[in-house]
Amino acid sequence: MNQAIDTAILTAMLKAQPDYVSGNGLAESLGVSRVSIWSHVERMKKEGIGIDAIRNRGYRIQSLPETLHPALLEALLLASGAIASAGSIERGDTVSDFDPREKAIGHSLNTSLVHLEWAGHWINLLDTPGTPDFLGRALLALPAVETALVVVNAQAGVESVTRRAMEAAADKCRMIVVNRID
Repeated sequence: MNQAIDTAILTAMLKAQPDYVSGNGLAESLGVSRVSIWSHVERMKKEGIGIDAIRNRGYRIQSLPETLHPALLEALLLASGAIASAGSIERGDTVSDFDPREKAIGHSLNTSLVHLEWAGHWINLLDTPGTPDFLGRALLALPAVETALVVVNAQAGVESVTRRAMEAAADKCRMIVVNRID
């Protein structure tokens, strides 16, 4: 399947948020059939990307949780000197979300490894997807880590995905970071 079409579909849905994007309109703008758009959307849904599809309305990205902006990871990398400037979701230049589909939807789909050096210590960080749809992918990274950092959105409070992550990491050292306090 053509990843460029996936990215174009996701980008169109993000730009239209919270409105729906017409499947016919997508097909015309991308120069493909309406059936091709439908098959791309269905495959992305099976991969776990939250897409609402309503007959005679179109498609839209489901609302995205903003628990851990890549800003935390970018800030750690910047403070350590591993990167010269912090990336952002808006610019699509974060270190850990490098896949075109991740850039288009604004959150991680897969686990990525980044590293930094701090006070003479080499630190490997596994950035895992933070959305409930991808909790399984995040939990699969646990055997590879010594410490699990769990981020809690202060505005949403402790959510079920937070509880499940904490329970799954019960045999690990756990750090809790509360963000979105302001």
